[in-house]
Amino acid sequence: MNQSKPVPPPKNYVPTPHSPKHSLLANRANSDFYSSPYFDNKRKNSTLLPSPPVITTMDPETRSFYFLAEDEALFTTSVTTASGTSNNPYVSNHKSPSNQTSPVISAVQPKVNVIMSPPPLGAHASIHSKLRSLNVEDAAPFRVNPEDVPPRPTSANANLNGNTDSSLEDERQRLLHKRIDALNEQNNKLELKLQETTEQRRFAEQEQRQTRHAYEQLAKEKHDLQAKFDAQKRDYETMSKNYLEHVRLIRATDDDHSTIIDRLTQLKSFIEQVVRKAQGSRSVNLNRAIAIEYLKSYGLLDNFPVPERSLEPFHLNLFMEAMVMRALVDRFFDQPLCSVFEYNKGFSQIYDWMNSRNHSQAVRWRQQLCLMLTQDPETKARQEKQVAMTADALTEVISSVYNGTNEGSKIRDICNRAFELSVAMTGIDSVIKPFNTPLNTPYDEEYMRTSLKSNPQGKVALVIFPAFKDKEGNFNIGPKVWCY
Repeated sequence: MNQSKPVPPPKNYVPTPHSPKHSLLANRANSDFYSSPYFDNKRKNSTLLPSPPVITTMDPETRSFYFLAEDEALFTTSVTTASGTSNNPYVSNHKSPSNQTSPVISAVQPKVNVIMSPPPLGAHASIHSKLRSLNVEDAAPFRVNPEDVPPRPTSANANLNGNTDSSLEDERQRLLHKRIDALNEQNNKLELKLQETTEQRRFAEQEQRQTRHAYEQLAKEKHDLQAKFDAQKRDYETMSKNYLEHVRLIRATDDDHSTIIDRLTQLKSFIEQVVRKAQGSRSVNLNRAIAIEYLKSYGLLDNFPVPERSLEPFHLNLFMEAMVMRALVDRFFDQPLCSVFEYNKGFSQIYDWMNSRNHSQAVRWRQQLCLMLTQDPETKARQEKQVAMTADALTEVISSVYNGTNEGSKIRDICNRAFELSVAMTGIDSVIKPFNTPLNTPYDEEYMRTSLKSNPQGKVALVIFPAFKDKEGNFNIGPKVWCY
């Protein structure tokens, strides 16, 4: 037997009167404010406008749709027992709730989906309506016409769609004009830039024409200068040839200061090589006793700061170089005119007399004498004899000091070079002569040249090669010394 459960008393739903704020919002929602296209666009892009409020007041027909009883008697009579039949006139409205709408609500109102739960099973079960979800689409235009709020009248023949189309057309026209203005502005800028570029091109072409004209002018001047230079070059070659021929007529050799410096440097180098080769490796060929005896016979060790017992092989080798150079100076370089000239003493007296009265004539006379000596066959024979005598004397000394050496041919070549160099030094405009450097002279780094194991802070103890100078100071070669 089915037992019916007690039915709970129904809840009383008392309508709440409208507040002024709700009335104002409802009135605004019913107006054309939210239906304008401007508001529609603004509302879609903005979050500052509030959504239309949800009106809780319902008319009787809506309340009957949701089955909201107002008193207990009505609710009691509407509920049946186990048969499930109902005498309530509102129950029949539940058959098709989706088609019943308020006449004041338009078709664009928010859609309300109501999910009703089935009544409970049992004879005394009551039917309960339960709202499951309520989704409101907040889309403009949103119109609500609550009770006692009359709709806002609109003008006759108002066409909202037409206004919207007109606004869109105006907007398109405005954007089109704006685009046209932008293109015109861009076109003006491009035309201005084109004018500037054209002006720059005109200036560049003008500068190019000027540059081309200047280039042609320079090319013409270059051609003229090249022709003039070629003519001057030919004249210079002719003058140089004539000068050399003239020099050959008045000078014994073609040497000048540069060639004399080279020949003098070679002479010093040959002397060093002969002595170095004669002494052998570590001076094994050096005869110390004979070397010291020879140096003492010429008084070379009298003022030497190193005692005789402390002399090392390199000291004796330096003395031999100095001895060879001194023999060449005495025989060839230190002569009034030439070593093979018979009238050297008379030449010196005549030259001094002429030089005191006419220097250029004296120089020319000296040069002509040197030229005659080199071209005279008899003088040439005397030259060979003088060179041979000097070479034999030096070879004898070197052979006695250095055992087992035979440097006669090299010494003869050195003597021959010294004789020719002495003639060249005498035959130039200003005679070059050797000058001896006094002993105990402080070492001059810029002027002097040091030898092996020399003290650069000391004083001159041995002059290996003398200095060579002229009276005018145009030629000056420093000496080679050894300092202690």
